[in-house]
Amino acid sequence: MPFKATVEDVVPVLPAGVYPARFAMITEGHNDNGYFWLWTFVARNGDEDVEITATTSPRITPRTKAAK
Repeated sequence: MPFKATVEDVVPVLPAGVYPARFAMITEGHNDNGYFWLWTFVARNGDEDVEITATTSPRITPRTKAAK
């Protein structure tokens, strides 16, 4: 299902704005702080596809980033 992703100033790969994007994958990883999910999206910027990633806690509650 297509959707639009909002890119904030903290993401250096694209200027802030709204782009057509698609969900690509989610993988699980871990570090010293525990387990996390790595989300990968592909946003369209003109003629170019740009991969954007973000991490979240695997806990899903109404207040977590993964639930939003």
